[in-house]
Amino acid sequence: MRAILLLLALTAQTAWAGDAASGSLERAQAAFDALSFDEAVTLYQLALTSPGTRAQRLAAFKGLALSRAFMGEGPEATDAFMKLLALDPEATVDGKLGPRISRPLDDARRATRKKKAAPSLTRARNGALQASFTDPSGMAHALRMRWRKPGDEAFQLAAGTVDKTLTVKTPPDADLEAYLQVVDEWEGVLYEVGSEEDPRQLQAVVRTGTSVPKPVADAVEDARVKSGAVPRKTPVATLDEDGAPTHWPWWLAGAAVVVGGGAAAAWYFTKPVELNMPAADRTGTLP
Repeated sequence: MRAILLLLALTAQTAWAGDAASGSLERAQAAFDALSFDEAVTLYQLALTSPGTRAQRLAAFKGLALSRAFMGEGPEATDAFMKLLALDPEATVDGKLGPRISRPLDDARRATRKKKAAPSLTRARNGALQASFTDPSGMAHALRMRWRKPGDEAFQLAAGTVDKTLTVKTPPDADLEAYLQVVDEWEGVLYEVGSEEDPRQLQAVVRTGTSVPKPVADAVEDARVKSGAVPRKTPVATLDEDGAPTHWPWWLAGAAVVVGGGAAAAWYFTKPVELNMPAADRTGTLP
């Protein structure tokens, strides 16, 4: 219940804040278009201190950088461009705006060229969800991870700080849908992995409900041994002179066996139906 209330509160806060940021951005753009750059700077900064979407953060940093550059504030413009490029390394501006714009942008590109943010959303071998983030810009404040089983209506929420991995125990035998948001101290979305509309599809790491025959386990182990992944622990059946198994009369068929972290070996063995045939007539006498 507490998690549900927290999720509802954050959802309501984000919706309200998104509207607030949108209003500030609209007024900032109007001031920018009117060449009132000092007013635009104030309004862009206001938008950046309100919660908002990733698109709103990108628009605010870009507008702030351009406004600073047009005012001749080179170092401040470079700083704003660096934050824009940290969020979107492919961000561009109109090349016809002249050196007053291109110079701080080029400085920002050089400063951020080797500083790449790295948000990560993965599933561990035990089924747990793990989210982490490497932040060279220093803007990120918290992680917001949401997940659900396919078919569930609502996502569950887990929150953590960016200085350590966020881990949530989930059933290892269940497929999951999940997405990650990295937010700043004002709950503005800086980075995303997946989204509510297009979540990441994370497969179960354990399949239950069927037993694995020993020949299958032997075959899987043999493949892993040959690949150098593990040393051999159990003997593998050999073939007789006719090419048939000497220890287990099984045939190969299709199935799925989970191997280490979700990889599957798409084979299983099944014993053929025994045929009860009458003894052959070797007398050579015709009926």
